[in-house]
Amino acid sequence: DDHSQEALADFDAEVEEMPSSLPWSQLLTARALLAVASVCLSYMLVGFYDATLPQWLMVHLGPLDVSIVSLLISLRTLTYLIVSYAAAQILKRGSLSLECLIGLGAGCCMLGLTLAGPQPFVTKWQVASDP
Repeated sequence: DDHSQEALADFDAEVEEMPSSLPWSQLLTARALLAVASVCLSYMLVGFYDATLPQWLMVHLGPLDVSIVSLLISLRTLTYLIVSYAAAQILKRGSLSLECLIGLGAGCCMLGLTLAGPQPFVTKWQVASDP
């Protein structure tokens, strides 16, 4: 019982020696904020993607079963696995920085979503290419 009292007293002393506030200047670096912003942006992009892709597939590929649409959407997971492995290898070698990879990924997402959404220049191009 005395041993547990001593351990508790030692723990209380260690807690009192700890700083009372977190070092926010060390936690909130530009790199950490960029990573948090990219995670939030990716969830917003996925929401737009999930809302537009099934309709786009139905219009451009004709009436499809739900299972085929689900299979096509599932290809995103396979693509994610391949691209994340490649990005890890690029970061490991030091060829590109994390910030550069995030910028490239955001640019590719914007291009893909622009082409999937009903943008005027895309619909004019599609109408012009129809026989």
